[in-house]
Amino acid sequence: MEVNPYLTEAEFESLAEVGTGFLHEAIPDDHAEHLLELGLIYNLLGSVRITISGRHMLSAANRVQYKSRLH
Repeated sequence: MEVNPYLTEAEFESLAEVGTGFLHEAIPDDHAEHLLELGLIYNLLGSVRITISGRHMLSAANRVQYKSRLH
């Protein structure tokens, strides 16, 4: 499933991991770099946090997955 043309599935999974909250697993450096470039995450005191844009992307993907299960 292609979630976003700008993210690989692995990068999207990293975004979802960051979106789980303050105590998330470390994500690969290359994923963090790309997600930072896209404005989906930001650095705060040496840790990464998800941005509003990142949350919107996760929410949109969840809606698409939910709708696909209905059909």
